[in-house]
Amino acid sequence: MTIGDNAFRSCEKLEKIIIPDSVTSISWNAFMNCTGLKSAVIPESVIIGRGTFSGCTGLTIYGCSGENVKRYAEKEKIPFKYICEYPQNSAGHDYVNGICTVCGADDRN
Repeated sequence: MTIGDNAFRSCEKLEKIIIPDSVTSISWNAFMNCTGLKSAVIPESVIIGRGTFSGCTGLTIYGCSGENVKRYAEKEKIPFKYICEYPQNSAGHDYVNGICTVCGADDRN
């Protein structure tokens, strides 16, 4: 599944997004100028298009293992934080029986 070009562009009241694993890509400018957007949880497998989060001042991107999403954030100068290293329920991740429902990280160890 793809989040299309300009899908949520300029949705100023949008504050937080959690992209499900079923999404494989986010197209150009999908969240451009969403000035209220403060956090985006994105699985590592998602391909992020150019300008997707352009104009989203105050945004932090949260991700788990891997480098794809982190590289995108660094290239776009968006703060990035690994979240599955932190305690349960941080940054929107929920755990059921020690397994993260967003990215599958195992918190039981």
